[in-house]
Parts: sequence; structure tokens; C-alpha cells
Amino acid sequence: MLSRPGYDSVLLSVVVPATGRAALGDILLTASEPVSTTRITGRITDADSGAAIEGAQVSVFGSSTTSDSNGFYQLDGITSLEFVIGANATGYVFGSAPVSLSQPRALTMDIALMPANAGGIQVSQVTTGQPAYGAYQRVALSATLTNLTVRERRLLLYVLITDNNNQILDRFPGADLPALPDTDNAEAWEHYKQHLSDATEVLAPNESRHVELAMGWNSGRQAPGQYRVTIQALDADTSQVLAEAAAPLLIEPTQALPSLTAEITPAFALLDSNADLTLGALLRNASNVPVDASLSWTLADPDNQILSSGRQDLQITPEQTNLQLTLENLQQQISRSGNYPLTLTLDTAATQGTPEAAQLFVPPTVRLQVEQDLTPQQLIPGAERRSQVRILIKGVDGE
Repeated sequence: MLSRPGYDSVLLSVVVPATGRAALGDILLTASEPVSTTRITGRITDADSGAAIEGAQVSVFGSSTTSDSNGFYQLDGITSLEFVIGANATGYVFGSAPVSLSQPRALTMDIALMPANAGGIQVSQVTTGQPAYGAYQRVALSATLTNLTVRERRLLLYVLITDNNNQILDRFPGADLPALPDTDNAEAWEHYKQHLSDATEVLAPNESRHVELAMGWNSGRQAPGQYRVTIQALDADTSQVLAEAAAPLLIEPTQALPSLTAEITPAFALLDSNADLTLGALLRNASNVPVDASLSWTLADPDNQILSSGRQDLQITPEQTNLQLTLENLQQQISRSGNYPLTLTLDTAATQGTPEAAQLFVPPTVRLQVEQDLTPQQLIPGAERRSQVRILIKGVDGE
């Protein structure tokens, strides 16, 4: 094959004598037409036999297609330069490959899928605790493992989360495994090996066991829709994927604003002063869809006389998980000591927690009262006597 960046490749078949040379003459390369999107073509095959797999689902982001009777597929119109191509077929382990391009172009990607249960291990009855979850909920996971061989098998379980387009969202071990030590410290490696041993499922010949995974998946702010949870069984010694099984998972639309906290800056002021105040709020958002809300606030004096009030309309996106709001900047004449409460009210269709108020504290003025005492009151000239002077300074309410 002859190729050069910016030109279409040319594949030549040449018969060369055992000795001597073969003249190929002039070979012309045609300049490639610039394209704005990527096209991917390729073939899906069985990793063991090399046979074509018909009906495999191949997807990249929102684009999806199925392989034909000869295993060939084609995906057009891919605009991203970095993506993951995934392939899935009944009876095979999910396969994927990351792709990084410098510019859009025509691309060939052949994917070989490993047959499920090829290693004599079966994964079945994958469950997610409940069929649907909201945002920021822990998804409990379990599966049944079966050893179909006549020897003991050591397995590590991994979890693969994919969306409806087979895009990988997360992959993590089913048990708590620390990162590999980046040091030669023997104690660190012993600690890692102990965790690895605890995470390993050891199955006797022909044993079947239902396993509750220690590590679940947090749904976070994933968009509502259908997802796929795949539990993979890996050989603990070689890390080869031996078997897998999947279950669907539904993420439901969630609108939740669990906390709203009022803030006054500064939190203290002096009596008979003009205080520059900033009224604010901290809103925590645990939604996976946009939320509309209206926030009202009231600042009152110690006698509950309203000093300031207002309202702010909010359009909150799922990405705004912690929203810091400035409600008002004002200069306030402080004429009374005590607590000045800032209270909040949130009007929204979302579920919400109880708003927390804030207070501006104004201490009373303090007048200093001085008392003094002399002991003894009189002294005889020429006599040696000790005298004691006592001075008492007291703070008293100046209002």
C-alpha cells in the first residue's frame, strides 16, 4: 500500500521474480477531498474463528448501525475528533476502541468480539436493585457467577456503564480496589495485594454463586433515559474478560433542590453605623433536568420590621450543582442592637429542603464605668504602712 497524508491510498498487487527487479512505473496519488465529518467503515468478526458477525450494533455518540451478513458496517457524519466506537452482539462480550483524529477523514475500524462464556465462566441474573433511579442515587448491583469447568477459577468483577448509543460512561471494579502503588515500598504493595485478594471471587468446579457487588454506581446528573449495566468477569491472573451479562437501567427525570442557605456579609455590624451589606444565598442542586424557581428574600430588624425585600427568578441547569447567588447589595442604617434575620422562600416545582436563615448581629453599645477604692483611707505621717488601690472597670449597657 502506498499512502501519504492528504492523498488517497493506493493498494498494489505485484508479482516479483525470485531474483531481479519489478518496474512499477509512475504511480499517481489522487489528492483527498477535504471533508467536514468522519466516515467509519469496517467489519465485525468472531475473535476466535474470524467469522463475520451479522446484526452487531455499532455506535458512536448518536450514530448507530448494524453489521450486514458479511459483518460489514458503515457510520457517517461523525463530527467529533475524539470518540469511542462500541460494538455489541448477542452472545459476545462488548467491544470498544478509543479514536483520536487530527482532522475528519475516512477511517477503517475492524472489531473482533470475544464469545461470551468462552472461558467456561457464565455471568447471569444481573440486577440493579430497582428498575429505575433518580439523579444522584446509588445503584446497587448484583449478578450470578457460574463456573462451568472442572477446575477452580479466580475472578475479578468489573462494571461497565453505557448509554443508549453504546458510549462508555464509566468502568470500575466491583470491589474496593486501591490504585496500583507508584512506589517500591513493600508495605504499600502488601496492602494492595490484600485488597486484590479480598476482591477476588474464587469459584469451585461447577459452583454457582450470587454476588452482591460492594461498589455501586452513582447516577449523578446523567440525563434521563435508558442505560445499560454490564458486569464482566475477568480472569484474576490474566485480566482477560471471560464472560459478561447486562441489564437495562432507567434514569428518571429528577428536579431536586435539597438545600438553600442564606448568607449576610459581614455577619456583624456596629450600632449607629451605616453598614455596607451583601445579601446572598447558596443553593445546592441535585437535578438531572433544568429547574425553574423563584427566590424571595426579606431582611428585618430585631422588631421584625422589614428593611429590605426582593425576588429573583432562576433558571438552573443540571451542571450548576452549587449556585452562589448575590441577592442585593445595600447600605443600612443600624439603629437597634440585636439580630437582623435574612429569610428565604423558594417557589418551585422541584422537591426542596427547608431554607436556612442567616442573621446580622449588632451588639449593644457598651459604656465603661470606673470605680476606685483606697485602703486605708488615712495615713499617719512618718508611719510605714502599705496602701492598696483598687480600680474596677465595668462595661454596662449604653442604650
